[in-house]
Amino acid sequence: MPNAVETLSAAKQAGLRLALDGADLIVAGFKRLDPAAAAHWRSRLQIEKAALVDSLRGKDNPSAVILRQLGVKVVYVTSHAVAEQIVARLVGDSSAAIFGLDLETMAQVSEVQRRRQAERRLAEIEARVKGLKRVGKATEVAAQASEAKVLRQAIAHAADAALDANRAQVRLVQVYAGGDTVYFDMTRVGWPALTTLWSQRLAAHGAGFELKNLAAVGIVPEKPVECTLQMSGLLLGTHRRSLLSAAAEYFNLSISKKEQTSDWSAPNLSKAQIDYAALDAVLVVKLAARMLPALGTMRDAYLLQRDAQAAVAEMELRGILLDVGALSVLMDELGSECAEWRARYLSACHAMGRPDLVASGIPETPEGKRSLLIELLTEDERRNWKKTPVDGKLATSRTELLRGAHYPPIAALVRLAQIDKLRSSFGPTLAAQVSPITGRLHPSYNTAGAKSGRATVSSPPVQQIPRDLRYRQLFRAAPGNVLVGGDFASMELRAACWIAADQIMTRVFEQGRDLHTITAAAISGKRVEEIDADGEDRDNAKRVNFGAAYGMGADALVQAAWESYGRVILPHDAQNWLRTFKLTYPQFATWCRTNAETCQARGYIIIGRDAKRGIGRIFRFAWNKKVDQKKYTQSCNLPIQG
Repeated sequence: MPNAVETLSAAKQAGLRLALDGADLIVAGFKRLDPAAAAHWRSRLQIEKAALVDSLRGKDNPSAVILRQLGVKVVYVTSHAVAEQIVARLVGDSSAAIFGLDLETMAQVSEVQRRRQAERRLAEIEARVKGLKRVGKATEVAAQASEAKVLRQAIAHAADAALDANRAQVRLVQVYAGGDTVYFDMTRVGWPALTTLWSQRLAAHGAGFELKNLAAVGIVPEKPVECTLQMSGLLLGTHRRSLLSAAAEYFNLSISKKEQTSDWSAPNLSKAQIDYAALDAVLVVKLAARMLPALGTMRDAYLLQRDAQAAVAEMELRGILLDVGALSVLMDELGSECAEWRARYLSACHAMGRPDLVASGIPETPEGKRSLLIELLTEDERRNWKKTPVDGKLATSRTELLRGAHYPPIAALVRLAQIDKLRSSFGPTLAAQVSPITGRLHPSYNTAGAKSGRATVSSPPVQQIPRDLRYRQLFRAAPGNVLVGGDFASMELRAACWIAADQIMTRVFEQGRDLHTITAAAISGKRVEEIDADGEDRDNAKRVNFGAAYGMGADALVQAAWESYGRVILPHDAQNWLRTFKLTYPQFATWCRTNAETCQARGYIIIGRDAKRGIGRIFRFAWNKKVDQKKYTQSCNLPIQG
């Protein structure tokens, strides 16, 4: 297909400037080119003149230009009766193997009003804060700043309403089955008119969005919906799953998402909006035709990811019930704890005979905390303390401060930092994300969003909810229901055992024994019967088992144990324990080494139960953002996590 966008880009790189004078194409810069290059460009521009003129005219509507290049016309349907006729024709006449589907949604009116109210309230607070700062009222400024933070979260939540099926309304349904793209304006067309579409084989980019919005109006497609986003993740990497990346890779098209954030609730949509929406449905069909055959040995991985999306859409739509009242009570409790620990900090400074530290107040900034470290740490401690990478100063993160917890003021500061993190990340800002429509949180689950193929969660990141039982109890079942928790015991280590075909690990699991206890006995030199289920030996073994399974070296194990669990493991202990692990489970150790060598030689990792047969999800080392990413660690880690 002619690609005017590519030609314009190449001409610019060659030093040519193209512009329109009425219907004429004006080109400047030929004098800078050698005769052969000038002749080449004169010929090329003359051949592609019509497409280039269209492209330059369509700068404000780039989607229209691409649709013309693809030979696609738009049919905009606003009548229920006409919609029924067109759907019957599409289903009856089309020879298309796949129907491209795309939805455009708009926020419900109540959410628009909620956002405006919050924005007005925020403007009032920001004006008040300016006045308070001028008169030096720091306490009042802090209180207003906390309220402003919650309001910003509420505004962001309301601004995303169009992406939440519970708070949105479908404005357009776009369908492409070859030929024309058909739009159904759902503010004027009833859903029953589209009934026969849902028995067809459909495809969408990010099909979970379409499935969720269809489910919200009681529609469940009869067949699994193909998803070009999941295909893109497998073929191009999770960092290039967008429609923009896929269109650029497979068709060398530069598409615009400018209209994505436009007003889809407008009574009369612009032509630019209509064309933008049409293009997505068209590209999905064309991408699926290219991508499905290219999946090859990754087809099973794709089917798993594709089929998971219906359940994920249902999870997102249903949401999670958060007891906002109990959360408010917990915030009051944490506020009291904060006041108590502030008093403890000052008392600890007094007890050390340091009235100067009392007079300086409780350090809130990195510089303030750094000053405290300089005052309290010994010269040796300062020399061995972790430094910031840019300026080489003493690090002041919560995990690093914990290293100085043998000084009572620093111990109090660590606890204050922990409480502050709980209050700021999982307090009023969490409550601000509760849907006013359903009264529940509706996190977004990104199927296969991680390199390993695992899901990621956001808005809010509920997988990061603190383990503190007081927080876990905030999540409730609706009246008349119960929450059921399920967890596979040692799931990742069982996967490691299966993948590596380690006979010793296999025997441990088959006998129903605890692998952490077996490892604890090995690294401690004790008998299995002497290992306490809740003791330090088993705890150390747990870190070693997971560290070894993920390909960690001794330094990484020391760092991970400290940052994740606050456990101090000495480097020589870590080294000895990892060596003992390899001797205890030799087949797993051999697999780690040989698999890493194989992966690095071919340039990619295969993830899945049939990886030995070359079947599964592929992760290419070239997809790493950092060239020096640890390939050995990934070769061990990703197959097990995935």
